[in-house]
Amino acid sequence: MDARGKWFLAAVALTAAFVFLAVPAMDVEETDADTNYYVATWVNYDGVVLGTTTHSSEDIPSFSETPYKAATTTVGYIFSGWDKDLSPLTKDTTFTAQFTETESCEVVWKNHDGSVLHTDYFALGSVPFYDHEEPVRAPTNYEIFSFSYWSPQITSLTGDTEFTAQYMESIRTYTVKFYANGDLIQTSSCSYGDYPFADSAVEYFYTDGDCNYYFSGWSPEIVAVVDDAVYNAVYDVVNLHTITWLNDDGSIWCEDKCEEGNLPTCSLGEPTKESDDKYMYIFDGWSPVLVTVTEPATYRATYAVSDLPIESVYYPAIWKDYDGTVLLEGTTL
Repeated sequence: MDARGKWFLAAVALTAAFVFLAVPAMDVEETDADTNYYVATWVNYDGVVLGTTTHSSEDIPSFSETPYKAATTTVGYIFSGWDKDLSPLTKDTTFTAQFTETESCEVVWKNHDGSVLHTDYFALGSVPFYDHEEPVRAPTNYEIFSFSYWSPQITSLTGDTEFTAQYMESIRTYTVKFYANGDLIQTSSCSYGDYPFADSAVEYFYTDGDCNYYFSGWSPEIVAVVDDAVYNAVYDVVNLHTITWLNDDGSIWCEDKCEEGNLPTCSLGEPTKESDDKYMYIFDGWSPVLVTVTEPATYRATYAVSDLPIESVYYPAIWKDYDGTVLLEGTTL
């Protein structure tokens, strides 16, 4: 082989080596295909399942709640751990709560008045809890009470202990309703001892065409709140009667509804009558004379008759002194 051939083979070998070296190695992704998961079942001393949790084969199993075993009158129980070591799981596993015995403490729960609500027993050194219906205290007319806390403060037991319910007081409120003509016009929530008020919600006057109604107060009389209450608006009722007003020719001038017990008034005021060629007419009152309204009535206008005024004629006039001096110029009839 000549020199040119040797150089050719060398170039091919170098190129192949370069291509081989330039190709990067493939990255291998890490997966959790090799990680196993197992179920831990947590059981109390009596076999009751408290809960289950799932853990990987790399985790330490744990349970968030502390198991509890009720004390008797003579023996208390303190949770001491589980029946197996808490180490990474290799299979589904059941853990059972373990307890150690200790002294039992009597805990008496009392209401505010000293009456016993419940008596329980807890292990010495444990923190007692009240696992019954919330204490209640009967309200008074003035106050209501809501349970607040126990006294003394609940802490780890060092022996038999009594706890007394404490309450928060608040002024009692009552519902007060106001009615007018059978309709509910206002509902108020009022504190004990307050005076309810609803005059702003009531109509002080209204009419149905036959009577006028004037608000006069409430029934029963409003008093300080001591219980739920209902009040009804009271109205003074005044009957209305039709009063007909006629002109002197019998035509109706107007009609009014006037209150009984008052003098009637004509809503259109005094009527008028046109003058004729000879006379002028001036309204002179009603006939008969107006009286207090007790029933429907009719009144007719009356007029005073007056001659038409004669047209006055004025003439020029000059007033002179004895010597002819003009003293005044003007006009005279």
